[in-house]
Amino acid sequence: YSSAASDVYKRQSLDSWDGLISYLHGKKKYSLQILVEAGLAIGKDDHYYDRFRGRLMFPLRNHRGQVVGFSGRVLNPTEKDAKYINSPETSLYHKSEMLFGFSELYQQIREKKEIVICEGEFDVISSAQAHVNHVAAVKGSVLTSEHVKLIGRVATRVVLALDRDKAGIEATKRAIKIAEGSGLELRVANLEAVNKVNANLKDPDDIARNEPQLWREAVKGSISVYEFLLTVAASHFDLATPEGKR
Repeated sequence: YSSAASDVYKRQSLDSWDGLISYLHGKKKYSLQILVEAGLAIGKDDHYYDRFRGRLMFPLRNHRGQVVGFSGRVLNPTEKDAKYINSPETSLYHKSEMLFGFSELYQQIREKKEIVICEGEFDVISSAQAHVNHVAAVKGSVLTSEHVKLIGRVATRVVLALDRDKAGIEATKRAIKIAEGSGLELRVANLEAVNKVNANLKDPDDIARNEPQLWREAVKGSISVYEFLLTVAASHFDLATPEGKR
């Protein structure tokens, strides 16, 4: 997967409104309705256009390795649209079941009996290039019960490497509840140790690309979810006061 990571940068959707439609519908004769149902096109009543335009494309594979959807990242820095867009829910693609990189890195995850959970495709690619190969990404910051069931087949430990914003902290709290009773041990990558060295490195992609050794140490030195939550709480309150302690 690491050696193939550079090839992904060559995969991009055409920067036009009907590049894919012209090929799949015009040349290959797939119906427009099929393209809509597959999440590749948008429209109705003879007004259709490509969902993904001018974006770096990531094929999304289920745990069997079958492509069931796509994620596209903008290439134009001045683009006003969302930075990432994903396939909509279809009969094949279900966001709550998707772990980007899981099928490609299955063997490494199984050998380690541990999986590092990130939030984005670049997190996974950069991590693999930094030789942390037991990694996958959720779509968004939510670890679901479906993810837990899938992970539980091959691993016993989950290391969360989610953003440290409010959404990421709430996602960590939800993950604790979801993983209860599953037998999985939940831990959190020690990104605070990275921040002490370089506060400008905010996510796994940044860390793995710029300081791969720090990324490996952050995963290896993961902390318990409860230690993480206590550390977060302590950073928001003055523990020298009775009110802060309470």
